[in-house]
Amino acid sequence: MLAQLINIIFNLESYLSPFLEHLGQSVYLILFILIFLETASLVFVFIPGQSFIFLASTLAASPASGLNIWRLLLDFLLAAFFGNIVKYYIGQHFYRHRAIQSNAQSRFGRAQRLLNNHGEQIVIFGRFIPILGNLIPTIAGATKMNPLHYLFYTAIGVLVWVDVIAALGFFLGRLPIVHHNLTWFLLGFFIISALPSLIKTGWDHWKRPATEHN
Repeated sequence: MLAQLINIIFNLESYLSPFLEHLGQSVYLILFILIFLETASLVFVFIPGQSFIFLASTLAASPASGLNIWRLLLDFLLAAFFGNIVKYYIGQHFYRHRAIQSNAQSRFGRAQRLLNNHGEQIVIFGRFIPILGNLIPTIAGATKMNPLHYLFYTAIGVLVWVDVIAALGFFLGRLPIVHHNLTWFLLGFFIISALPSLIKTGWDHWKRPATEHN
């Protein structure tokens, strides 16, 4: 069993291609649902949406996968856009009190501070900030950011986020070395994506004892 699992992990593409062929057109619906859930609710924040976009776009570069990059882009753009809108209205109706009372050092509080300080820019580029980026639409709704402004800037943000990740995956997917080492490249992408959050968490833990001591 362990040997089979290791074999699947290190020969990921050879197992994924038949699986995608079996799913057929339903793969687009599944990916839409995954990205929508990750962007629309704090409950599903654990879904690695960014990694799914990267992996699907990498596989789409190979004709054997049967994936169409343009359909994937449309899928991801619509899912992320409508997901962000849902999360904005969730914040507007259910998180108003928490936005007012939130601790400045909590993740919710830090996300609120980022939005207050950088406004539209953080709505556009917030998706590239792990964990905190998932809170930005909720904070925007809770603090009653102008809905039309939010719709405009979140549309730009979704375009930037999806296009950058998908373009990177599709470009790398055309390199033979990536297909031969897909697991390692996916793991590397996941680590790089999480690195800012890990550094910030480590920095906070390092500063806390010094602050408490003073």
